[in-house]
Amino acid sequence: ILFWALAMILDDGIYILYMHSLLTRREILTFLSLGVFPIAAFVLQYIFPGLKLIFVAALLCFIIFFMEIHVQQAAVLQEKERQLEKMNLSIIVSQLQPHFLYNALTNIRVLTTQDPSAAKEAIGNFSRYLRGNMESLTNMEPIHFEQELEHIKTYLALEGMRFDDKFTVEYNIEESDFFIPALSIQPLVENAVKHGVGMLKGKGKIIISSYSDELNFYITIEDDGVGFDVNELRKRTQEIENEKNTLGLFAIKHRLYDMVRGSVQIQSNIGSGTKVTVTVPRA
Repeated sequence: ILFWALAMILDDGIYILYMHSLLTRREILTFLSLGVFPIAAFVLQYIFPGLKLIFVAALLCFIIFFMEIHVQQAAVLQEKERQLEKMNLSIIVSQLQPHFLYNALTNIRVLTTQDPSAAKEAIGNFSRYLRGNMESLTNMEPIHFEQELEHIKTYLALEGMRFDDKFTVEYNIEESDFFIPALSIQPLVENAVKHGVGMLKGKGKIIISSYSDELNFYITIEDDGVGFDVNELRKRTQEIENEKNTLGLFAIKHRLYDMVRGSVQIQSNIGSGTKVTVTVPRA
């Protein structure tokens, strides 16, 4: 027993000397205790033969070891939550784009003289859009899909003014009783508008659907816009991570997975449009 304790201390000592710059004080003490306790128990047991401390020392070593594992796992979880909150905030901030706010206010200003009734409705939509984004700043929990859907409708009403009804929207909502991260679908719809139907010379169409089966809930956003090369999109994954015009696609995928174990699949063909499918497993 003494031999193994000494061997453990020697091994821990070498490890600590090699990794001391990366280890915390708590971790150093943990490694040392794995050898010190057995030696101390052996010495006391040698001085006082009646004492049976070696098993107590072994138990203490196991307890300390598993406590250290628990502490490290908690630290990893805390860091993961911090990263998730950072992603949430980055997506919310990306939605408050100055050019979008400016265009919306400019369109409302024009409507105040041309169509006061429409201007009043637009101001209501603009207010609801801002409120939805602001509420998401303090809501880091998944929200009901209906709440996200209302935010999508508000956004599309504002973009309808900007694009002068260049596109139509069709809703096929069969399932709505489930939860998703806030602002996880609206940015995907925004991509369909700006990089899909918004790039067409003629009029386009966006179809938003939701349905379910025994395993999952599904949300699809389809457009008949210009489309793109999906293979090229995969090749540029690292670039997409940092591009503003993707509206945080990388962050959206990770938030969906981290918060509801959801996933995103993208199908697109140049000249025929794009289909995005969000899958959310049933609890």
